[in-house]
Amino acid sequence: EFMLKTQPNIEPPLIGDSGSYVVGRRSEIRSSLTGISLANDASRDTSKEYLDKLIAADNEFVIMSVDLVGSTSMAVTQSTEHYVATVQTFLNELADLVPLFRGHILKFTGDGAIAYFPAPSFITKNDLAMDCACSILRLVQDGINPELKALGRAEIAVRIGMDSGSASVVTLGSVASTQQRDIIGPLVSLACKIQAKTPVGGIGV
Repeated sequence: EFMLKTQPNIEPPLIGDSGSYVVGRRSEIRSSLTGISLANDASRDTSKEYLDKLIAADNEFVIMSVDLVGSTSMAVTQSTEHYVATVQTFLNELADLVPLFRGHILKFTGDGAIAYFPAPSFITKNDLAMDCACSILRLVQDGINPELKALGRAEIAVRIGMDSGSASVVTLGSVASTQQRDIIGPLVSLACKIQAKTPVGGIGV
């Protein structure tokens, strides 16, 4: 008789169907792009809460680097109001989507973001990260861009890079000014370099 000695880590995404999710976000995206609901005040920093609990020096992660392509060109060809609304809408939607795949936003990078998907279930985290990346592309293609087109504004494109492995969680900064928990290691740099080499609208792994 076969018996499992350990319980498997089952972590399904907190989203049933990304297509339905994106359709359901269209009205909020439209409102955000037109300046009606740009404010997105976060009451919690779940990433900091998670990183603060980690004790081990090295931990296993999937790191995802997301870049909004051509944002510099957007900044000089659009009004400041439209440019800010587009970037903020994209980043706000990204921040809402990543946790649905059990990930966290580590930091925003101006016009993009770095997210992480922590172990213990490492294979599952890779699956969740890939599903999240595909959903981000769908969010842009089927959620944000149709609303931008309807408003007569330029559509956006993204590229995504991912890598998985071990990295260190450290505290950066000074108590005299500001401190933050961060993830440091070649893993993060490689994810960003992969993203930079990935074709527009693609996912590099």
